[in-house]
Amino acid sequence: MKEQSLEISSQSAITKDNITLEIDGILFMKVTDAAAATNNVTNYKMSVTQLAMTTMRNAIGAMELDECFQNRDAINAKILMAMTEATGPWGVQVT
Repeated sequence: MKEQSLEISSQSAITKDNITLEIDGILFMKVTDAAAATNNVTNYKMSVTQLAMTTMRNAIGAMELDECFQNRDAINAKILMAMTEATGPWGVQVT
């Protein structure tokens, strides 16, 4: 039940002003409910990674390139909020 880090592999994302970026990341998470993590989702690590990749692309897609460079904290906050909401039923907490 200790905190784990997962690497989010490099992927393409398109900004609101139609510019392609290569993005990657590190996700920190911990299992808060082992039963839910094993029973409510097939592979919680893969599911959290896939959700993080989708959420990152959505956050980047909602901003123009200049906003992406200037608002990394806002991007992180959007990702954290979406991940927290989605992973709660899986017994996983994204930090």
